[in-house]
Amino acid sequence: MFDNIILWLGDDIRARQAALQFAKKLNLKRCYMVRKSTDFAPDTPFTPLNLLNEGIHLGGILESALKLRHDKIMTFWDIRNEVWYELYHSDKIEGLKWERYPDLTKLLKGYRRGELSIYTGQTGSGKTTLLSELSLDLCMQNVCTLWGSFEISTIRLAKTMLRQYSRVNLEENNELFEIWADKYESLPMYFMNFYGATKIEDIIETIDYAVYMYDVEHVIVDNLQFMVSLEFQNDKYFVQDKIVAALRRFATEKAVHISLVVHPRKENDEVVLEKSSIYGTAKAIQEADNIMILHSNPGQAKALEVCKNRFDGTLGLVRLQYSTSDSTFSNLKSSRSNIIAMMNQEKW
Repeated sequence: MFDNIILWLGDDIRARQAALQFAKKLNLKRCYMVRKSTDFAPDTPFTPLNLLNEGIHLGGILESALKLRHDKIMTFWDIRNEVWYELYHSDKIEGLKWERYPDLTKLLKGYRRGELSIYTGQTGSGKTTLLSELSLDLCMQNVCTLWGSFEISTIRLAKTMLRQYSRVNLEENNELFEIWADKYESLPMYFMNFYGATKIEDIIETIDYAVYMYDVEHVIVDNLQFMVSLEFQNDKYFVQDKIVAALRRFATEKAVHISLVVHPRKENDEVVLEKSSIYGTAKAIQEADNIMILHSNPGQAKALEVCKNRFDGTLGLVRLQYSTSDSTFSNLKSSRSNIIAMMNQEKW
């Protein structure tokens, strides 16, 4: 048994997050993490092998490793290197970029662990289908993903995701199923075996197990309303707030990204949804790091609006075009004023 463990996995954001995950499993109190100091140029490869090849002695670097601990109070000295890192490595803290959705990446600056994202939109607008492809995009970049589908069956979800993954109309090309199914099966994708109303304690326990055993980084919960049992209808707002708070706390403490689908309040079809349209109290709006609204007009184009972005405040719209052959979306460009104008003119 080692008294002290020094973790040196790299200097980018994902390496630091991985080190933190290892430390939690190894006991935070005995773990230290090596971080690049201001003595090294930002573009210097900061790995033990590279530094040894450069003739640099590693003793001083190892001695300066930061202790990972549970302290609830800190000074600027404790976070000085982190502040420096964010100032001069902004491109590395922005997050993992969506390859299929570059316009969304421009707004959100990518996917980041430790955040809670809320997706809303009218019933039938395509929230699950869109979130399926967004999560698949990240999973194809080795982001270990856990899906909790409480409204539609896991079989239907997997079928949609397989079509999105292959970008092929598999119904008309059944000879390709085995090929694409084998490829899809190799992805780090897991599914919760729940359906309908489920206790939040059971969900958190399942997510916690997946994070520990499989190093899950991204969790999707679809959706909030279906998790609430009919027996709690008199206290449904209280129960929903409890669920949102539990997911928010888990995302922060376990450094995972949680994407939560929340239905909006009942609105007329001609009303353009806003943050305040989210069903329930203001708890979900307050707790979320990101809020996305999927705007839809039957038979016309769709648009995903980023209306809250805690990372850097950038807001905007991503125009989407749905393909029925493979259940995918593609980017188109517009603005919110144009969206509203087109909806009012019934041309959107």
